[in-house]
Amino acid sequence: MKTMKQWENSSNYSFTDFAKNGDEIDSEIYFYFLEVLPPIYHKNGVFQVSEPYSHIEGKPTYQTFQKIGSKYYYLGILTENRAEQLAKL
Repeated sequence: MKTMKQWENSSNYSFTDFAKNGDEIDSEIYFYFLEVLPPIYHKNGVFQVSEPYSHIEGKPTYQTFQKIGSKYYYLGILTENRAEQLAKL
């Protein structure tokens, strides 16, 4: 599990350099990103940070996170459409 303390103590300033798609994260990281900016998408424990990270084929992509039960995950950089699909699972 990746923790906020590990990230703060790492040489990786960028979260995307620190965490990889599918990594379990602690609640502190999850809520940090949930509260840093209003989410562009938030449903069924899946949310995306509202500032676009990049674009794929003209569509914006966002850092995406998910809570399942009492566990938290970093899902990577996804389009809003992909986050909607995950929230329906």
